[in-house]
Amino acid sequence: MSDAAAGGGAAAGAASGTVLTTPPSGGAGAGAAASGAAGDWKTSLPDDLKNEPMFANIKDIPTLAKSYVNAQRLVGADKIALPQKNWTEAQYADFFKAIGRPDAPDGYSFKVEADKLPRGFNIDDGKLKATKEFLHKSGLTDKQANDVLKYYLDSTSGEYVSALQQREAQRTQAIAELKTEFGEKYEANLDVARSVLRKFGDDKLIATLEATGMGDNPQMIRLFAKLGEALLDDTARGDGAGLVVGGAAEAQAEISKLRGDADFQRRLMNRGVGHQEAVEQWAALHKKAYPEKKP
Repeated sequence: MSDAAAGGGAAAGAASGTVLTTPPSGGAGAGAAASGAAGDWKTSLPDDLKNEPMFANIKDIPTLAKSYVNAQRLVGADKIALPQKNWTEAQYADFFKAIGRPDAPDGYSFKVEADKLPRGFNIDDGKLKATKEFLHKSGLTDKQANDVLKYYLDSTSGEYVSALQQREAQRTQAIAELKTEFGEKYEANLDVARSVLRKFGDDKLIATLEATGMGDNPQMIRLFAKLGEALLDDTARGDGAGLVVGGAAEAQAEISKLRGDADFQRRLMNRGVGHQEAVEQWAALHKKAYPEKKP
């Protein structure tokens, strides 16, 4: 067999192939060709479009088709330009209006529901108005402003409630501590301390003690009680302006005075004229002077 014949036989064999080795029509060879064409789809474009930047991320014809469909869906829809660094105040105003900012600060729909606020917690109308003006100037939409104002209201009212709870806990602790220390003289010492505050303090001092919680501080109460005790001693000696007390302290002072009253002690200790009145007066003074003491 000649070389030519052998070559022809090989060529014929390669052309005919076998059932096992011959791919179906449009098989691997055709797929590769199609893939190559798809991967190089921009080669069919005019020269002035081949290097268009907008095609950089479009890898094949289906992707191009989807991009076109999406673009067509946007045709006729409202379009808002994104803010630019060189925009004027007027351009920003137009942008804010386009995205939903009210025409004026009072156009925000946020309202304070007073019946849902914690007791004693109030909103300053002037501050709320100023806040709305700031949010409007910043370009917030109605929803954005509502979200901001609601968050602020919830957080501040929550802090207010927590502060009240903490204050009440401190007050309870202070009372327990002073009752243990003062014993049956608790009410009397408290009366004396309050009398000192009434005599030497003013509305500003009282407001400060209440605002800071120092009016519940045991050390502060002890200080005022000691000052009052010294003033009462001055009064007993006839020195100084003295201190006007009431309540338990007044009753204790009256008891001390009656202990040195021989006529009262005679009527208290001996049955006869005035005995019952003396007993009742003595009992009433002790009840007022020592309210914590059980009869």
